[in-house]
Amino acid sequence: MIQTLRTMGDMNKKQEADLWIAKFEQKLQRVRDKLAIQIKPGTTGLSFIIYKGEALVGGETGTLGELIYKDFGFQMPKW
Repeated sequence: MIQTLRTMGDMNKKQEADLWIAKFEQKLQRVRDKLAIQIKPGTTGLSFIIYKGEALVGGETGTLGELIYKDFGFQMPKW
């Protein structure tokens, strides 16, 4: 998510992107604090969405994947 914002900021909006990133990082930290969990290095996580009765498994790309694997620090499970 943060990398996406940085990329968007490189398109003539660097100052705005930096502000958004700072706000996002603050919100992310508040969520981490509220959850009160410590993610140890190597901890895996899986993202999925139930849609019309089907489980759709997520990956490292996309907004949800970036949030879980890059911003929160979970590792993608090995299949």
